[in-house]
Amino acid sequence: MDDAAEEDEKLRLRRSLLPAAPEATQCPPEWSATIVPTRLALGPPSWYAFYVIEHGTRAAVAVQVDVLPAVDRLIVALESLSRSRGAPRYLELDDGCPMAIDPLSDWCARVGIRLNIPLPGQGVGKGGFEGGSR
Repeated sequence: MDDAAEEDEKLRLRRSLLPAAPEATQCPPEWSATIVPTRLALGPPSWYAFYVIEHGTRAAVAVQVDVLPAVDRLIVALESLSRSRGAPRYLELDDGCPMAIDPLSDWCARVGIRLNIPLPGQGVGKGGFEGGSR
């Protein structure tokens, strides 16, 4: 046996003695959604961007831009996103939602998504400085 074949055999033996890797589990995603007004010039907002962020990866899984935020368009976007990525365990909205939220909460209840809307002025939970102790 030459040296390369001997090294391959030793490597194969070491790999066979390693414990099996644990099975990966699929955790249901948790999403945050926000509507951001954008101004192209002075005056009222002319475009609104609707973002959906996945908490685990901090990735923007959906971005929709529209002239006026309509809840039925957002529900259609969330439905297609749920079909492609799976429905989240909960959906958290910011406190600056400029539309009626009842149709969205009805849709979330029908699909089985827990909707979390902070009270006005409450913020989004961990506001403030999150650094270590001094």
